[in-house]
Amino acid sequence: MEKHNNNRLLMLALGVLPGAGPARLKDLWESLRIEGLTWDDLPSLKPEKIRRLSLSLPMQKAIEKLPLALEEANALQEKMTAQGIGWLSWDDELYPPRLRQFISPAPPFLLFYSGNPDLLKSRHIIGIIGTRRPTASGIKAAQMAAEATAKRKVAVASGGANGIDEAAHKSALQFGASIFVLPWGLFYLERMKRFSYLLNGLNHLFLSEFHPRDRGTRITPIQRNRTVAALSDALLAVETGAVGGTLHTVRFARGFKKPILAVDYSPEKNPAGNASLLSTVAQKIPASKLDDKIAWDILRNALKRGAALALRKPPEQATLFP
Repeated sequence: MEKHNNNRLLMLALGVLPGAGPARLKDLWESLRIEGLTWDDLPSLKPEKIRRLSLSLPMQKAIEKLPLALEEANALQEKMTAQGIGWLSWDDELYPPRLRQFISPAPPFLLFYSGNPDLLKSRHIIGIIGTRRPTASGIKAAQMAAEATAKRKVAVASGGANGIDEAAHKSALQFGASIFVLPWGLFYLERMKRFSYLLNGLNHLFLSEFHPRDRGTRITPIQRNRTVAALSDALLAVETGAVGGTLHTVRFARGFKKPILAVDYSPEKNPAGNASLLSTVAQKIPASKLDDKIAWDILRNALKRGAALALRKPPEQATLFP
């Protein structure tokens, strides 16, 4: 048990080590493997041995600071435990295979969470996304889509933002469960207090790939959008303009070959983003049918197609950390 705990602490230290991102950590693992070493050997490596690992200079310097990072990781772990925050590394059983498969070759090294991590094992996850400044029709569509899927035990993933994200999360929490994929660290969960009246121990998961103290930057929402796309079996764009984060997420989903759907309000009422998606990459979901069996049949078939992608053998890089 002590060895397991030490290994967990080492994974945490590596994951928050300044200068070490997922790609560099993958390179580090490859270098260790070539030398017949494992993660557990890292803390005892001499500087001259580190320099022989064929790593970039920034990574060499980062590894030399590992003893200090282990001390900081221990303090961080205590603070996270006090706030009900857990974490997963690449090699944890609960780490989502979808992320290993689609964000390849270097998915997030750590995932921090608060809430019910078993939602990551949901049979199906649908991403429901859209603008921060929706119309009343968009809010209603998000609520109806989230209700229709959550009632059928499909976890609803979105980005925790105002507007469509918020409407989808709130509806999913009432009728099933929702995964909040956040663009900042979980020490700032007070930003999500508007959802607190809907939360119970089972119906939600706050998830972040960022250090708990990370307040977010201009780029973290884009990384978050990539994770939403990878985590979801299918993606539903409810309402979007011609530019913005929704289209970032769609581009990631398209790159992952995930099924993409968009709400069709009618040719004269569709916002610019919906019109563009419907004419290019998205399957149509009529707004007037969102509470109808027709809409669920479309969503169910899309989820099945997306899940079939995830059932394929992940790329070799996904199993680098046995």
